[in-house]
Amino acid sequence: MSNLNLAEFMVLVVGKGQKERLLPFSPLTRKELIRYIKHFRSSLCQSESIFLFPNKYGECISVNSVQQAVKRLAIKAGLQGIKCHPHLFRHTFGSIFIAKGGNELILKEIMGHVSLATTQKYTHFQPEDLRKQHWKYSPTDDLFGKFDCLTIVGNYRHLRSYLLK
Repeated sequence: MSNLNLAEFMVLVVGKGQKERLLPFSPLTRKELIRYIKHFRSSLCQSESIFLFPNKYGECISVNSVQQAVKRLAIKAGLQGIKCHPHLFRHTFGSIFIAKGGNELILKEIMGHVSLATTQKYTHFQPEDLRKQHWKYSPTDDLFGKFDCLTIVGNYRHLRSYLLK
C-alpha cells in the first residue's frame, strides 16, 4: 500500500524483470480505489497486507488468479465465446489512448516498454483515425489554403512556360 499515492494520483508498480515504474491514474480511478479500500479490501484477506490487491492470505495475487477473475467477470457480463483476458485490457487501453490523441512516447512509458516498436504493436488505426489526423496536421491547407485552385493552376502554367523557355 505504500506504493499508492492517492494525493498525487500515482502508483509505483513492479513489472517484468522486477522493473519499477510510476503510473498515473485518473480522478475516477482514485475515487474507486478509495471506495475499494474503505469498503472491500479488508474482506479479501484475514490479516493486514502490504498489497493493494491481496489474496486471502495477504500475499500478492497471482497472475493466474487475475486471469480467472477476468474469465468469471466476462461470463457474468454475458461475453461467452469472446476472448477476454487481462492483456486485452492493456491492449485496449493502449489503442484508446492513441485514438484519443495520446502521445506514443508517453504511452511507451506508461506501458513500461523498452522500445517504441513494442508500443506500436498495441496501436491499431481505423481509417477514420487516419483521416482525422491527416485533416488536422496536413500542411496542405496551410500552404495552399490561401489560394484557390485557378490561382495554383495559373501559377503552375506560368512557371512551366518559364522553365521550358
